[in-house]
Amino acid sequence: GTYPEFVACRAALRRAGADFAAVHEYSRDSEVSRGRSKFFHGRVPILLYSGRAHFYQRYRIRGARRFVFVSPPDHAHFYAE
Repeated sequence: GTYPEFVACRAALRRAGADFAAVHEYSRDSEVSRGRSKFFHGRVPILLYSGRAHFYQRYRIRGARRFVFVSPPDHAHFYAE
């Protein structure tokens, strides 16, 4: 997905009052670390994670049991990661 799609999803989660952390390609290292930690330790149930962040950084996201894609990954090998 694109950054505007990510922003739209983030806005929808905020409007819904969802408790979540967000990681995108423009996130500072400290934001990424804090968001991943909150998600892994169960302090937030949702991690909004952009495909572009994965494409450029390949962050390892631990603790995920379910995934929701805004759009399918552009590269097939991302499914296994």
